[in-house]
Amino acid sequence: MNNLKTFAIYGSAESTCQEIKLDEISIVADAQTLRLIGSFLTNSAKKMEANDVEHIHFQDIVKNFSHENHVDIIVINKDVVLTTK
Repeated sequence: MNNLKTFAIYGSAESTCQEIKLDEISIVADAQTLRLIGSFLTNSAKKMEANDVEHIHFQDIVKNFSHENHVDIIVINKDVVLTTK
């Protein structure tokens, strides 16, 4: 495995907009959902490299996404965000 570069994970408590930096995450899902999330992350990385996309939402690729039943995952392109600040 390659050496891991620095990254951060942020989240918010249910029904709040208060963003907090997290030390760890737990994903509670079945195997099919985990594969969908993995595919989303891989495809998002490809889009970011090819097009300098700033961010991508998981909810935008899931047809039946519901805020009552699902959690959005937002991937943010560190290279784009840090160069624009």
